[in-house]
Amino acid sequence: MESEPVEEHEIEGMVGEGMSEFDNFAQHSTDQGMAKDKSDNSAKSRREVIDDVIQRLTKLVGSGKTSRRLLDMEMIYLTDCGGQQAYWDLAPIFMRDTSATLFVHRLCEKLDEHPLNDLYQSGKRVGDEQRARLTTAQAFKTMLQGLDKEENRSKIIVVGTHKDLLDECGEKPGDKDDILKKIASPHFDDDVVYCNESMNDVLFQMNTKTPNDEDKKEAGKIRTSVHKVATYHKIPIWWFILQRILEALAEKLNRKVLTKEECAHVSNILGFTEGELEAALSFLDKLNIFLYKKKILPDLIFTDAQVPLDKLSSLVEKQYCLKVAEKAPEKAMDVATSGCKAFRDKGILTVEFLKEFKKHYVNGIFTANHFITLLEKLLIVSKLSKTKYFFPAILNCTGESQIIDCLTTASGIISPLVVWFPTGWAPPGVFCCSVCHLQTQAGWEIKKPTKT
Repeated sequence: MESEPVEEHEIEGMVGEGMSEFDNFAQHSTDQGMAKDKSDNSAKSRREVIDDVIQRLTKLVGSGKTSRRLLDMEMIYLTDCGGQQAYWDLAPIFMRDTSATLFVHRLCEKLDEHPLNDLYQSGKRVGDEQRARLTTAQAFKTMLQGLDKEENRSKIIVVGTHKDLLDECGEKPGDKDDILKKIASPHFDDDVVYCNESMNDVLFQMNTKTPNDEDKKEAGKIRTSVHKVATYHKIPIWWFILQRILEALAEKLNRKVLTKEECAHVSNILGFTEGELEAALSFLDKLNIFLYKKKILPDLIFTDAQVPLDKLSSLVEKQYCLKVAEKAPEKAMDVATSGCKAFRDKGILTVEFLKEFKKHYVNGIFTANHFITLLEKLLIVSKLSKTKYFFPAILNCTGESQIIDCLTTASGIISPLVVWFPTGWAPPGVFCCSVCHLQTQAGWEIKKPTKT
């Protein structure tokens, strides 16, 4: 007998109820219930939750065209680098195989200018505006270099905001368009998304804070562009159920990281084998839904892949505040804190210093030691000594003349920055850490050039 068609509002209601069942399951799986349950009744109740979810899904599968919306549901995942140029070079590590990358900048600033950046904490601006270390054009080029590291390059969508302030800029939109296309050409010609059918312009222009009807139409064009270039991956329904239950569990525990044991506890109830759990976690990691680095942190699963970027943002924010304190005598104590001056001036990190950044840490599960291990293995930091690590992405670029003067510094910390390109700036981050790592392992020595 065929199932009766289900109206759209009924589907939404059932899906909503189904999601609450995930929450109910997660409630059973708190820390108090993680130990192996000896109660048959408790185990039975948990299985009933899963059976109920499966029954709901089964009912929806055969309930007409509208029911297929659940199984054909499209989800787009967004990752935000926070506009921090300090680790744009690192972004490809965490944003792998993305379908589209949006480069957002202000139309009221020339592309060859260093844009002004503000830092806000709880809605209040901290210190004065700071000039970015890269011009907008250099930042765009940096982003392209990062994308070029990907096996499957993402499409590039360029968005210009503050359209209402365009008159303050001596650079016309057409000129900006030509500059951006020249930077991308010819290597990225096929990757740039055009904003019109004639394929002449690449720059989407809009106001974001006070959008009018025209701006809303432009936003719609951007959404359509993202959908057109999106790469779709089908996820097995059981893996989707596992994903949602683990996300609900992490939320109930008020964290964004779970242990492998916690994940295995859930997967066992679902009937997963150990190999099936590994396959599901690896799949979710590949899609940037979860972060699971089996060879680095085998016992940790981040249910939000944004966590490492959030913590890196905290370091960028700290660097900014320390720069402000440097100019404000009344805030001298902020810099006097252990490790702050070395971090601000030389990009040196220690585990003790990282302990101050408590966001996302979980006692006994995800600590500063885990975080520094992740950063080191991903070549975001490089070990200098038993307790010190070098984090070059946080530093401002060093010019050629400064490099020559610094080659013989006692610390040797500046040595990874000796390689530069004709553009006049040294790429921070992974590149520098690679050089630093090679120097440490190979025992290379850099000597001051002999004057001729």
